[in-house]
Amino acid sequence: MNDRLREQRDLVVALDEQVKSLSATVSNVDGSVSVQVDGYGAPTGLWLRDNAYRNGPDALADQIVKVAQAAAELVAGRQAYLHGEYVARASRSTE
Repeated sequence: MNDRLREQRDLVVALDEQVKSLSATVSNVDGSVSVQVDGYGAPTGLWLRDNAYRNGPDALADQIVKVAQAAAELVAGRQAYLHGEYVARASRSTE
């Protein structure tokens, strides 16, 4: 394997490791619902305070979904940044 291919492979491995290490936790405005997601946007934690139930189960479900989506969007932004860094480094290594 030539040096350029090794460098490309190492960059891909590093990108994958960085994405795997990402995590984000987001809470709603009053802090009654918090959701944690991994680097791929999959939920890994859910915390509910007592006041999360005050508006009934449908409102609670809606809050969980909204907070989880916000956390996933935050991680997606971080992924996009990492991908941009990867592309920049990969293009420099081919020059």
